[in-house]
Amino acid sequence: MVSFLRGRLAFCEEDAVVIDVGGVGYTVYVHKRSFREMPPPGDEIFIYTCMQVMENEFRLYGFLHREERELFKRLITVSGMGAKSALSILGAAEPAAFYQAVINGDEKFLTSLPGIGKKTAQRLIFELKEKLWSLGSVYAGEENGERAAELVEVLEALGYKRSEFYPLLHELKRKKELTGCLEEDLKKVLRFINQRQSSV
Repeated sequence: MVSFLRGRLAFCEEDAVVIDVGGVGYTVYVHKRSFREMPPPGDEIFIYTCMQVMENEFRLYGFLHREERELFKRLITVSGMGAKSALSILGAAEPAAFYQAVINGDEKFLTSLPGIGKKTAQRLIFELKEKLWSLGSVYAGEENGERAAELVEVLEALGYKRSEFYPLLHELKRKKELTGCLEEDLKKVLRFINQRQSSV
């Protein structure tokens, strides 16, 4: 399995990029937002990948951020959700905003994404919400440290780096805004991550 590629960006195609790794060109399919962050052709690039093996070929899907790859991997486990639909979702929404919508049961946000109707939105909420909670355990320990550890576990499983959310957790803890409820605290942290990404 190919987990990432580091090489030189050779050129961009309509829905993919070609990366030169040691003289071999790898076609990597990416979502629309990724094109805005691509370096100029000829520059070095590091990209996380997810490989799908089909009957007659294998395809590499690429992501500049680890949390995008983790969301993609979860999306393609949803009934009726293929790689193309998953990429369309990632091309229209940051992972934090998407997870917020799933946790909140926000069908309006989900149906605003390309190719997502009401039934698909309901299926995404039903199937992914359950998987989100299975990432951590009960999140009901007696000690604050245990509760915080569960939240860290879930955020890392979603693909976020500790350097991204630790300062935020410390700030929320200092202000005594963490409730000890996994769902509420995860909503709060994702909301702040999404706000920070939107302001960049």
